[in-house]
Amino acid sequence: FGAAVKAVKEQLRAVPDRGIGYGALRHLAPDTPFTDHPAPRISFNYLGRMDAATADHDWIRSTTLNPGGEFAPDEARPHELDVIGEIRDGRLTLTWTYSDARHHRTTIERLAHALADDLRGYLSHCADPANGGRTPSDHPLAGLDQTETDRIAGNGRTGVADILPLTPLQAGMVFHALAEPGSPTYLEQFCFLLEDTEGRTIDTAALADAWQHTVDRSDALRAVPVWDGLRHPVQVVHDDVTLPVTVLDWTDTPGEEPAEAERRREAALRDLLAADRAQGIDLTTAPLMRLVLIRCAPHRTRVVWTFHHLLLDGWSTAALLDDVISRYATGTAAPRPPFRRHLAHLHERAGQRAAGLDHWRTALAGFTEPTALPHDRAPQDTTGHGRSTAHVARTASEALSAQVTAFARRHHLTVNAVVQGAWALLLSQYAGTRDVVFGTTVSGRPADLPGAEEILGLFINTQPVRVGIDRGRSVTAWLTALQATHAEARRHEDIALSDIPTELPPGAPLFESLLVFENYPIDTDRVQRFGLALRDIQVTETTNYPLVLTAYAAGDLSFDLGYDPGRFDTSTAERLAAHLEHLLDALTGSHPDTLLGDLSVHSDDELRRVLDEWSDGGGSASHGRSVVAAFAERVASGPGAVAVRCGDVALTYAELDASSDRLARVLAERGVTAETRVGLLLERSADVVVAMLAVLKSGGVYVPLHASYPEERLRRVLGQCGARVVVTDTAMASRAAAAAVPVVRVDEAPRDGHALPVPTGDASLAYVMFTSGSTGVPKGVAVTHGDIVALAADG
Repeated sequence: FGAAVKAVKEQLRAVPDRGIGYGALRHLAPDTPFTDHPAPRISFNYLGRMDAATADHDWIRSTTLNPGGEFAPDEARPHELDVIGEIRDGRLTLTWTYSDARHHRTTIERLAHALADDLRGYLSHCADPANGGRTPSDHPLAGLDQTETDRIAGNGRTGVADILPLTPLQAGMVFHALAEPGSPTYLEQFCFLLEDTEGRTIDTAALADAWQHTVDRSDALRAVPVWDGLRHPVQVVHDDVTLPVTVLDWTDTPGEEPAEAERRREAALRDLLAADRAQGIDLTTAPLMRLVLIRCAPHRTRVVWTFHHLLLDGWSTAALLDDVISRYATGTAAPRPPFRRHLAHLHERAGQRAAGLDHWRTALAGFTEPTALPHDRAPQDTTGHGRSTAHVARTASEALSAQVTAFARRHHLTVNAVVQGAWALLLSQYAGTRDVVFGTTVSGRPADLPGAEEILGLFINTQPVRVGIDRGRSVTAWLTALQATHAEARRHEDIALSDIPTELPPGAPLFESLLVFENYPIDTDRVQRFGLALRDIQVTETTNYPLVLTAYAAGDLSFDLGYDPGRFDTSTAERLAAHLEHLLDALTGSHPDTLLGDLSVHSDDELRRVLDEWSDGGGSASHGRSVVAAFAERVASGPGAVAVRCGDVALTYAELDASSDRLARVLAERGVTAETRVGLLLERSADVVVAMLAVLKSGGVYVPLHASYPEERLRRVLGQCGARVVVTDTAMASRAAAAAVPVVRVDEAPRDGHALPVPTGDASLAYVMFTSGSTGVPKGVAVTHGDIVALAADG
């Protein structure tokens, strides 16, 4: 019986616009199938509640219609049976009108009593708490069937306020959560000190209540994802949720020195933040957030707010804080539209999906290999995902910030476009390619959705940004084109990243670095008007990308470079951040017509250090010589000068010469001779330079192998170049062994003996660098000794 009730409900709701257009289609549109429908023999007309009409119009008195009185005696009845319903004085009345020439009164009475019995059965069924009334049409955006609706909403009285779809980014976050249970990815930890600048005692109970009130009135904050037993995950909005709040007292103890108390609080905060991050967020329990309020002094309270990124983006985070502070200070907060409105807007835009896919297919055509990052180590995570858990922060000088802002305004650019350009140049120079792709976040707040900026929720999405480095183009023309391309891409920002078509090999990531530009407002002036201040703001977040640059435009330009410590050394991250700052200066401080090819990732100080300090003032090698010969001359002229420095390791020219000699002898014993290909698979270290020189001294040709290459690509490159042996180190030994080529470890070289250099000239090959062509198949580029020596001389 319950299934029948739900089926009837769904059938009625499936009629478009409650059938209002049927008559027009049947009588005025001759080409529609409705014109051939037979005329219905029964009419049911429900007039609704008539109580108001009775109160306003005394002439409506009878609770029954005048049977047959509305028809003229000679008029042909359009229906054999008319059933008219209305509610008056709280009672439902059904009037049955029929022709006694066609039906007996007893027949009609029998029908009327049968309908009344069915109505009583429907009402009894719906009133029973064990029976649910939820059907798919109650939650039309979710795309569920009846079985799935029953699984989530149960009997309809389970505290479920709504069932909604996930945004593209939310769906991606749920996917990563399921793929990596327990991962801290997308955990947001927001910590700040709330101070009453007028010395009043902060009421932590009122502050907690303000936070709870904000949760109560936002559907996005009461939602959790549900996926078990469903064809696709959805988010369920609960009627009521309770925000977990912990209140701690860290005020000064009697007799404690203020400095000692502050040190105690700082240590306790470090431990609390670490434990809080380790706790994670349970995605099955609403709300996906918690709050810790720590009394540090009567007028100062430390706030630790932890939530899952599924709930909010940066813009909404700032808006929520504004609501909480306003509610705490004044007892009120302005109403906000529900997040459901945004999801309905996305549902309406589904028809534009094909155009979006076509855009991305064209934009990424010919991109067949991910942009390589300067990893210090190969990924150890078997999932292939990174975790940007470590951070390097930099704040640009006031002068540089002003320079970037003025440049952007002068050339009608956004600061975001300038930062994107600098990031693209940085990746290009480190990857050695002029075609790079990185990810970026877009706000996702559509201009055609009224009140979009007022809604709390996760609007942002992740998009690829493809940038071609045209060295012959001016800086301003290149940045203007980059901004225009990004603006066009914004029209298709609701396409899920996982749905974007690419020409990459299956399983290859489209990008491994992400740029996030934050320019959302935090109304500090309003906070100050309440006699409050937010101080010492700390934001900690982790993504599933190994390298994430977050740029902040509020005040002086600042950066946070998140990186995976399993793949990058801190020194590498610091160097990347410094080079980015230098490129921003170079882009915006140069003449507008300066060509991209004239910009360098290295600052003047770095170039001076390389040429003067590290080279000890020595002259460059002469043309027409091999690298081995040029290197021998440099050793003879300054054996004690530092030749290689990597972290804490430094090798003089004499030490580099001796180490490479020893390894060259081992290679010669393994059959390496003139132009024999030798693969190099090592972590970033001084041994890389030792191995390069050793191969050249043995007469061979080295083939660099990137530590992040998948096993299939390693084998393909080694097979294509015909490598005889692979030089590796301890960390890379297992990966090298899997390549099915004999292996020599760089630390296996004997401590005595020297290899006799194989005669090589400037025309001999020195190395083969594999890159990717338009087909995605690795293509080798051969470089001679003379090319290297000539380049060194030009430097």
